[in-house]
Amino acid sequence: MTDENPYESAKSAPPEAASGRAMAFVGKVALAIVALLLLAALLLPATRSATGAAHRNHCLSQLKQLTLAMANYEAVHGTLPPAYTVDAEGNKLHSWRTLLLPYLEMQPLYESIDLTKPWDDPANQHAREASIDVYNCPSAVHDEGMTTYVVVTGKGMAFDGPTPTKLSDVKDLESETLAIVDVNGKRAVHWMSPDDITLEQLEVFWTEEHGHHPGVVQAAFIDGRARALSQQMPLLQLRAMLTIAGGETIGEE
Repeated sequence: MTDENPYESAKSAPPEAASGRAMAFVGKVALAIVALLLLAALLLPATRSATGAAHRNHCLSQLKQLTLAMANYEAVHGTLPPAYTVDAEGNKLHSWRTLLLPYLEMQPLYESIDLTKPWDDPANQHAREASIDVYNCPSAVHDEGMTTYVVVTGKGMAFDGPTPTKLSDVKDLESETLAIVDVNGKRAVHWMSPDDITLEQLEVFWTEEHGHHPGVVQAAFIDGRARALSQQMPLLQLRAMLTIAGGETIGEE
């Protein structure tokens, strides 16, 4: 007959054994944490890549939407929108981006703007404080109300200052003539501002700076297509894409 008391609590394990089990448990937890950290590190580049691709696609979709709005503007007015409007003295007033608002389902905002006064006049403060999603590339970093979607202005291009261009004036293929370029945050302008970018400025950006889509610059063409252009593309080819009657045939890259 045993002397053990059935109602007596189980004897505790020796301190050494309990300490060993605790250390083993801690070790397993530590290994699990390290494994999770390694897995996260492996997945992070893929996650960033997927996000970058989604942003690029969203940007291209917005550029297509803007060129569609330009086409609708042309159907009503008979010309592409001018790069900017001017008053009787030739002072800049409003951007092509403002003129596109009715064709982007933003008629009320457009009607709230006094087009006879400059974009930064106090009378246009309410509209100026509006943030327009379609003008915001999801990869761009800039202040509220700014945009990196610009046209290239100058003689021989689709946007020659305040002079609107007829599609009949575009002698080069519309599928090879640039309309809108997505630059970087450094060159961002307010979406209402009648300022964009000149050919000389674009060439500096192209050769000396980086956009927010690594290795490429997103752009839209007059025919409504949007695609990524390699930033390694020669300047001669870039210039050919900007002229409307240079007679060049660009072709696909």
